[in-house]
Amino acid sequence: MNRKVPKLIFIVVIIGLLFGYPTYFLLFNLSNDIKHENNRWAIVKDSDGNQLAVEVLNSDIWEELRNDYKTNLNSSMFIQGIVIPYDNSWQFRFDPSTVSSIIGDVRVIHYTIIEIANNLESHLSSLSVIKIESIKFFKYKYAGTIGLTIDITLSIAPIIMFSLYLFSEKEKRISDKIKEALLVFKEIPEGITFILLSQKVNLKQKRLEKLINKKNLKEELCLQITDDRIQFKDLIYSKSICQIEEQLNIILRLSHNQLTHEHYSKLFQLKNDLDEALLYFKDSSNVEKQKQIEIKIEGIINLLDSITLDDII
Repeated sequence: MNRKVPKLIFIVVIIGLLFGYPTYFLLFNLSNDIKHENNRWAIVKDSDGNQLAVEVLNSDIWEELRNDYKTNLNSSMFIQGIVIPYDNSWQFRFDPSTVSSIIGDVRVIHYTIIEIANNLESHLSSLSVIKIESIKFFKYKYAGTIGLTIDITLSIAPIIMFSLYLFSEKEKRISDKIKEALLVFKEIPEGITFILLSQKVNLKQKRLEKLINKKNLKEELCLQITDDRIQFKDLIYSKSICQIEEQLNIILRLSHNQLTHEHYSKLFQLKNDLDEALLYFKDSSNVEKQKQIEIKIEGIINLLDSITLDDII
């Protein structure tokens, strides 16, 4: 699968979360269709999909409404009350003190919200019934606002996630650019200076050093970093092994009676340097180098074992 596809899906999901929830709640709560005033209110939706806020003053009626709806989901439910003028989209609401419900497939004259609104004069001050498709209950006057606040707060998470995603993608691109530039200079024994690398990747030296360490490029590429230069450990140790081999060959050409204390100490130093290189190539799983170094170390050990104090000048 193309790597861009999951990235695109991720971005779409984040944008959906970022704008979808707040948009929904803003439209839901700021709609004049569902304007309300009291602490207990419900949103009823009729068969046309229109919504109306129904407020309830009586606690018993409120609980009755909730219980009726919960226990009779498969039955018809009707909301009724005295219609009074109100400043919302429909220009009416049910008098909160008169609201009640009717449950079941009963024969009752009922209307849709828009039918009452279109014939408001004939419904005002009379008991009217609406058959509802669904109802949502809210316990507080500002429940919608609270919901919006919570949702916007939750939307901060997608914002942060999306920002971190973009930031990580940017850093990855920069990291890949640094890695590419470093590999160009891999075969140069003296390595590359930070000044030159900064020019190649167009980054300041401090930022460059931070990214190399943060993105584990130092470990991944086996780098040795000094104040002004970056070198590859492979080349450093390979060069060191070549120098050790040259020095060891010089000593091996000497007879025992030509060896001095300086030569003897040098053999120990060469062995220690080879042990360090062996440890590095073991960590990097370079089996070929390991074998080469182990042979050299074995040769030094055998030579040291064959030397007696009487042989040393």
